[in-house]
Amino acid sequence: MKKESVCFLFILLLVNLKVLSQNNTASSGFKEYYPIHVKPSLGYLSSMNDYETILFEAKPVVYYSFWNNMRSRMQDTTYKENTSTYKPGNTIYALFQPQIRMYDETSLPVKTPSYRAALGWQFLKKRTNDDFYSIALETGHYSNGQSGCIFASGLIDETPECEAAHALITPETNLSELLNRKNGNFSTNWTKLAFNYRFNIFKDNGKPRMAHSLLASWEYYHNDMLGLIDIGGFSDFNLGIYGRNRFNLSYEFIHTYSGKVRYSVEFKTEYISNPHPFVAPLRGEITGILYPGNLDFGIYLTYVNGHDNYNYRFVDSGNQFGIGIIWDWFAPLDRSTAKIMDSRRLKQTQNPLIPISK
Repeated sequence: MKKESVCFLFILLLVNLKVLSQNNTASSGFKEYYPIHVKPSLGYLSSMNDYETILFEAKPVVYYSFWNNMRSRMQDTTYKENTSTYKPGNTIYALFQPQIRMYDETSLPVKTPSYRAALGWQFLKKRTNDDFYSIALETGHYSNGQSGCIFASGLIDETPECEAAHALITPETNLSELLNRKNGNFSTNWTKLAFNYRFNIFKDNGKPRMAHSLLASWEYYHNDMLGLIDIGGFSDFNLGIYGRNRFNLSYEFIHTYSGKVRYSVEFKTEYISNPHPFVAPLRGEITGILYPGNLDFGIYLTYVNGHDNYNYRFVDSGNQFGIGIIWDWFAPLDRSTAKIMDSRRLKQTQNPLIPISK
């Protein structure tokens, strides 16, 4: 591995630590909530097969809000005698979701990187028992920025020579063996619809104790970007290889102990509908995270079984193990501040002279 790869990883780590330091400032205005999100991470990841050796994987995911009132809506409470009503929260944002792997070989710092860029909208509704549900809709472009023929090295994608090579592929073909891992092109447009329900359990003082999060999503690969522009899509051949639909289910358990340590365990499954027969349609993943000091970053351990999720390497399948650092910008809901405000609001209904802000 070249020195540039180490420098690149170090820069990614510094960027995430800088974001973390801004996030933990007293103003806290930097932090925006996204109930449905991908956590940024950086760490070691084992290889699935003998074709290449992975050293590290980084996911420096970023979200840029055009509008986001999630945090204020989660803390806002309006009392009406014996009932409480909560206004829904919304956010409109841009998403940049790279996934970058460093390999143990002589190459540029990043080989066949994976990029997702999208526009998104999320809706959140908190219930009277402090559970909440959220909906997310994201649509954008997903590619690796390469130009080579995906299953024939030394050829350019979408040329007659490349199409002739692809025409030789049969249902029995070993796609991992043919895959152009140096500069094979992967490109599609995608739209994702997701639904999340979170059960929140609090201590008597309003501090978080446990949470159960259930998530279901459907991801659809299509030709037109944003459903309108005929650019960056995929061919009928690609559709026959990696399918059009992906379905995901996940469950996450989160526990905060004594307000000082937080840990979580998450189970994820993904199913690819109608891919090439060589592709393993199922992927299972279990991840444990420890957040020391109840901070927004922690140490994760993960185990994967099934197909890969690094752009066109979904044709690979097997087992993987990973360990590293992860950031969670959406920590469990803290009800303590809102609980104090609720008490003052309730008292003010009995005596309007009592100020809420004190």
